[in-house]
Amino acid sequence: MLDLSKLSDVGLACAYMDVLPRDATYAAFHMKRCVTKHEIVTNNGKKTRIVYAPNRLLRWLQGQIRVAYLSQVPRHPNAHGFVSGRGCASNATAHIGDLELMVNIDLKDFFPSISAKRIFGLWRTVFGLNDQVAAVFTKLVTFDDHLAQGFLTSPDLANIISWRLDKRLAGFAKTAGLSYTRYADDLTFGSEKWRGDARRLVDAVRKIVVDEGFTVNEKKVAIMRRGRRQKVTGLVVSAGGVNVPRRLRKLIRAACHHWPQQTPERRASIVGYLTWINSVDPEFVTEMRKDIAEAEASADTRTWARAVSHRPFAHDVKSLSSPRGKHVD
Repeated sequence: MLDLSKLSDVGLACAYMDVLPRDATYAAFHMKRCVTKHEIVTNNGKKTRIVYAPNRLLRWLQGQIRVAYLSQVPRHPNAHGFVSGRGCASNATAHIGDLELMVNIDLKDFFPSISAKRIFGLWRTVFGLNDQVAAVFTKLVTFDDHLAQGFLTSPDLANIISWRLDKRLAGFAKTAGLSYTRYADDLTFGSEKWRGDARRLVDAVRKIVVDEGFTVNEKKVAIMRRGRRQKVTGLVVSAGGVNVPRRLRKLIRAACHHWPQQTPERRASIVGYLTWINSVDPEFVTEMRKDIAEAEASADTRTWARAVSHRPFAHDVKSLSSPRGKHVD
């Protein structure tokens, strides 16, 4: 717990993060003017989710809150999402081995499930701020009474809120002889010796998750036994290390080869995947960047063998995916 109780009013709390009180209070009490909602269609049109875009003032204020306050709180060692120096690669590396069992469990509506009330309590208990200051800061980092997807502060606050969840799950995993990591809302457990019913493991995790105020997305519980491909946050894990799925490499290679034909939206998505892959296989990314440069240089003289889809590149990637494992009802 940080003792910032000396920041006894909004003026002092704002001065601590080099912000004018009038800017913070204006944004806090006029959040509807500072936030734009966007509805994004996902899963081939089957699902929608809301992304909240802060305006320039609110985004700047949230950046100051991150630096002055949230950066002072350590993240749990088993948390790898949105943590400096950690990421998908470190999350997957923790499970390298000849695993008898791997289980992925997804937390349902991760950000929306964290209420403004819990964030208010965090400001009071972890940072020691009084009710007045905690109330203003809660308004600045939540919307519609919960953490908002798209706010700069939401990943950090979610990780801090999840500290006790991580601590309990890490303790359970250690006792059961399991490896455990969390990447945002994705929980992964692995074991080289597990011989029991995997449902018992899922039930035990579910109990802890619910007790800590979260919900398991039952549709995304995946159990992967030895002998089949085991994946963690999109990466294939084995005794030999961590690798990018072969079919994804092939898809990206083809996309880079046809780079001049790609739409701006698809190019941005491809670059995002290359950035992600770079943490695991930088040599492949270097090769793909050379392919892009060569494709651009020969764009005017080249005859293209086929047309390229204009649908989002993420749809192409999703089409590669077979079920992650046996789903548990």
